[in-house]
Amino acid sequence: MDCLIDYIGLRTQGGTAPESGMYINDLPGITVSQITDIANSEHATFLDVWNTVQRRSAKYLRRHLPMRWLNATG
Repeated sequence: MDCLIDYIGLRTQGGTAPESGMYINDLPGITVSQITDIANSEHATFLDVWNTVQRRSAKYLRRHLPMRWLNATG
């Protein structure tokens, strides 16, 4: 499921475009400012928060998708 890491990006100044062309902060109500507010001593910046969200999402999908789907993707 690591193929999904950075598939959806975080639109920031100077950031790279994700393969999908989609950005999480293009969704209504999701801003870089909100993600920055989540940052704490464990997650120093909004990018640290975003990277953690991506890793947790990949782990969640790995646990919850049927194995036949995972095996079919290689």
